[in-house]
Amino acid sequence: MATVSRHSGRSMGEAVVIRDVDKQMEGIAAEYRYIAERFGEQGKDWRLAKCMHEEHDERHYDILTIELAGGKREVVYFDVTFFYDSE
Repeated sequence: MATVSRHSGRSMGEAVVIRDVDKQMEGIAAEYRYIAERFGEQGKDWRLAKCMHEEHDERHYDILTIELAGGKREVVYFDVTFFYDSE
């Protein structure tokens, strides 16, 4: 099962680090679990507005922008270096 750090996810420097996954889909599922634990149920409390991938200083990041039920947007950074490009 994925290991997820408890960083804030508010920037690349505070990105949530996901480790101990064998496949990329497992890592992506961990991202969504983290967001659900923090913001509530997808489709009710929040929805995915945008998803991007960036490489910076030899690290890989997924950057998810979510829109909360009240219309406020939040950006969450995930360091996906440990599973990026795995099948």
